[in-house]
Amino acid sequence: MILTLLTPADVAIAATNETSADEADCTLPVHPKPRSARSRPEEVRIPPVVTLVGGPSTDTSALAVVREVLRDAGVGTIHQVDDQTSVRNSRLTVHVGGHKENAATACALRALGVQGAETMAADGYVLAVGRGRDGRDRIVLSGADAAGTYYAARTLRQLVCGLRLRGVVIRDWPSRPRPRR
Repeated sequence: MILTLLTPADVAIAATNETSADEADCTLPVHPKPRSARSRPEEVRIPPVVTLVGGPSTDTSALAVVREVLRDAGVGTIHQVDDQTSVRNSRLTVHVGGHKENAATACALRALGVQGAETMAADGYVLAVGRGRDGRDRIVLSGADAAGTYYAARTLRQLVCGLRLRGVVIRDWPSRPRPRR
């Protein structure tokens, strides 16, 4: 499935690294280009311990990709909890799953002031990185369906480079509906 190459403007999402200037540039273009990408002023630090919030029907492939991305970024401990568990003490919380997969995602998006994927076409998603009004850092992957959540996880993989991640809101969906069987 190919998601749309969209906006005429080239979208580059930058993630900064806490390493020397000699190392690889962490300005990563997202491919395919999302329909909408806007930066946020925050920068989120990826700490050694992260809380991962999934729901009872969160796509397991998306969760696996997110776990791999976090481990590759240097996260040593991932506390996975369900969408009903309180996550007040986490320095970074990663919410995975759309409104049909993870009830906690809607609250996380609200805290960031971001609209969810509820009205998007199949395979669409919202990926938001930032600091909520409550001062807590979040990464939120919300698909219109399980496939959308998986595409959000694949996009997250392109954004993470090092220990810091710039705030961003990405919204994407296919130009043509996927044929249903």
